[in-house]
Amino acid sequence: MSCGRPVIACNTAGAPEVVLDGKTGLLIPPGDSAALERAIATLAGDEATRVGMGANGRDWVRSQFAIDRYIDKVERAYQGVLAAAGAP
Repeated sequence: MSCGRPVIACNTAGAPEVVLDGKTGLLIPPGDSAALERAIATLAGDEATRVGMGANGRDWVRSQFAIDRYIDKVERAYQGVLAAAGAP
């Protein structure tokens, strides 16, 4: 997604947290080869959808994983661990 390309991923584990179905890519059921075929055909056959999802994905990655935002998330996580451990 950071390269401006739409993603096809299985709708399991953490993928739905990263791939926004229909916006940044397509989520398919695991093991469903027909769904994979349809997703590939959709992206291959529709340039506007492909380009739009790619642009949305790049924007989403930039907004969620920019270094300053990432540093803030890590810092909050460490502060939470320290607070839970009773550190001052």
